[in-house]
Amino acid sequence: MPISARWHAQKQFLRKVYNRQVNEWFRDVTNDDDLSTPRKAAKSACLITSEDSQNLALIKMTTFFKLVNPNAEFPIIYGLPDTAFRDVVKFKPQVRLYFRGYTDRQTTDEIAKKLEGQVSFRLMDENYSTSAINSLALKVKNKFRNFFYQRGDALYTYTDQRRGYHFQLYVGGEIAAKKVIEAVNDVAANTTLDWTLLKNHSRNQDLPKIKGKLTVMGETRTIKNVTRSGRVYFAYAELFIPDWGEPITLVDGTGTRPRAIEVF
Repeated sequence: MPISARWHAQKQFLRKVYNRQVNEWFRDVTNDDDLSTPRKAAKSACLITSEDSQNLALIKMTTFFKLVNPNAEFPIIYGLPDTAFRDVVKFKPQVRLYFRGYTDRQTTDEIAKKLEGQVSFRLMDENYSTSAINSLALKVKNKFRNFFYQRGDALYTYTDQRRGYHFQLYVGGEIAAKKVIEAVNDVAANTTLDWTLLKNHSRNQDLPKIKGKLTVMGETRTIKNVTRSGRVYFAYAELFIPDWGEPITLVDGTGTRPRAIEVF
């Protein structure tokens, strides 16, 4: 079979099977040429059309599986598969805030390596009404849309089970830790924070550049101590509800999250 005929048959298969995944992920977005919103532009960047070449189709698939929905091929797990975990563990709904940025200091091994941060907290009031979730999404958007903090190697914890707080924050210092906790506390509508609960678990910051050497199956490599720090900016927020399965996207500032309640 000629190459062009093979590609035509392959493209038909991809448009039927792969495009189905893309349409499901972007099922809140119509199929048209309007690219006025980030999600419409993202969907257009992923769907394979009848005119696409092999290279363009490959780029679109890479865009979807690597950038837009990297978890498409793998289920969420907690040491156990998601369904098995939920059968044995009960917990409160959780809000997860995701942050992205870039390193301050880039070595030859770290050029253009992205820096990420994640902060989560539990909702003690299990109100799943439309108005309650919409209100939560708006609060997160208003508080975090321009929010950033300094990520670093200093580990700070803050645990208050009564309020659903169990923070483990890798930040640049105490100021950054308090900035994050205060912002979350504002969204969660809690009152005064008890700063005696804030603990510093920072390791020695004066680390040698070379950690040592490691030999595996006769091959020796030099292991470096890499300090990764820099500003991370709010990207999106999700709400995980027990037994609900797919998380609800509360806020999206990336244009890639499905059916976000609030966008910016």
